[in-house]
Amino acid sequence: MRFGVLGPLEVYDDRGPLALGKPQQRAVLAMLVLDANRVVSLDRIVEDMWEGNPPARAAGTVHACISILRRTLEPNRSARAAAAVLVSQAPGYLLRVEPDDIDSLRFERLVADAKSLTVADPEQAITTFDAALALWRGPALADFAASPWAAVAATRLEEIRNSVAEDRFDALLAAGHTHGVVADLEAAVALSPLRERLWSQLIVALYRSGRQADALRTYQRARTVLAEELGIEPGPELQSLERQVLEQSSELNASRREPSAPLTTPPEQTLAATARGTEDTESIFGRERELLSLRTAVANLREGVGAAIAVTGAAGAGKTRLVEVALGDGPDQVRVMWARCVQGDIAPALWPWLQFAAALGNDGTELADAIRTEPGTSPPSENAQRLMYEAAVNALTRLGPPPVVLVIDDAHWADVASLHIVQLLVSRLPDLALLLMLTVRDSDHSSSETSTTLAAIARSPVGHRTQLGVLDEGAIAQLLAARLGRPSAPEITALVHERSGGNAFYATELARLLAVDGDDPALLSRTVPASVRDVVSARVEALSDDARASLAAAAVLGRVFDTRIVQ
Repeated sequence: MRFGVLGPLEVYDDRGPLALGKPQQRAVLAMLVLDANRVVSLDRIVEDMWEGNPPARAAGTVHACISILRRTLEPNRSARAAAAVLVSQAPGYLLRVEPDDIDSLRFERLVADAKSLTVADPEQAITTFDAALALWRGPALADFAASPWAAVAATRLEEIRNSVAEDRFDALLAAGHTHGVVADLEAAVALSPLRERLWSQLIVALYRSGRQADALRTYQRARTVLAEELGIEPGPELQSLERQVLEQSSELNASRREPSAPLTTPPEQTLAATARGTEDTESIFGRERELLSLRTAVANLREGVGAAIAVTGAAGAGKTRLVEVALGDGPDQVRVMWARCVQGDIAPALWPWLQFAAALGNDGTELADAIRTEPGTSPPSENAQRLMYEAAVNALTRLGPPPVVLVIDDAHWADVASLHIVQLLVSRLPDLALLLMLTVRDSDHSSSETSTTLAAIARSPVGHRTQLGVLDEGAIAQLLAARLGRPSAPEITALVHERSGGNAFYATELARLLAVDGDDPALLSRTVPASVRDVVSARVEALSDDARASLAAAAVLGRVFDTRIVQ
């Protein structure tokens, strides 16, 4: 049984989501979930439920709620059997669960795991942070937002969530993703301009990207914001960081990877030679042809030829990583901008373009003006929207020099308005020195506009779709050799290939398992890495009831089955 408070309260068992009944019953259960495996006194429940002004029969109402909840949580328990989940224990009640069965506790466990990995294995830390953040379905305890008893817990969880976003930026910087993180940090400081840690991270990212002047200007921006909003000077960390930038301190480069070699390989050279062109290719396997295609597009951009490329594939296929390797730490004579879409409705409209406008700094002013909407105003008319799209694209046509690469990561989660701008921009690309790259997950489109956007790229004379399939056994062998520091036995390679289905993310996590536990085929056959389990669980919980029921039936039948059987 699984309990969720990172969003509205929800409870799932093997049958699916449970009906939790009236608001009072839900509130009692939420209080017990927040203090899982600890006794919550009846007096405290009464006090919190009625905010210090309980009715005469308050205790009886709580007892009735507990009785109904017990029948809901343990429907097969006989009338005389003792409760095993929601138990009575003086002076109140206790909810007995495994910690990982509550999403907030699983979230905090993943966060602790990720923090411990940031220095030793930042890439794994990023994956673990992402798995933790994927557990959120909305504001914590959203259905009790007006209740004082929930406010403290919700505020604490939200603060941890905000801190995790900053910890994730530290991991990205430690892993060397300096260029890709600048746009995200610009967007983050725009949303939370008083968080000095974000400003520090942005300054470091800019400096490591070779943009010392921009790093110093960013410090001045932070100083201005703090002075105007709070009347204070930046804290010691920010002030020290400015001095380090001015002195070009070696400490600022402590976590920086050596930059990739400039892309000079012409298209006619061999795939193998191109794949050896930079050290980054050591961490990507079986994608030589796709890597060459992307690097050729960047080389063409230097010659003034724009393009639109959609990198598509299943979740975990390695779409984002392929683009990161293709672009390295920023190709010569090219300016790289990243925007990352997020699942659900938590991001504002036009989120990718807001990120680009923020990352472009002064060069993004025209784009920012084009897409700005005043808070509280009614939605624009269709004609006004079309004019806004055109103004945004016109602003983009005036970027450069140097030529610009715009990367929209996880574009399948982009809002409709953002994709309309993409479609219009694609129609103008034959005449622009601009490279647009999208990563798109197969069969996971938030709207039909994603398919329309892919079709627009396919129809464009400078459009191209790079489809990432599964890795073959040879690529899996290369991946394992790189991760383990030695060749793997053929039977281990075959088993990893079979278990992962050639999925790059799953295979990488199995390789981490082998690095810790050794070549144990039995363990490999029965173990699902925690990071994979968390990502899959988050995706399954987002499915409809019917889809989860079909998956449960299909799991019994095996990988290949007749869909009519589960209908």
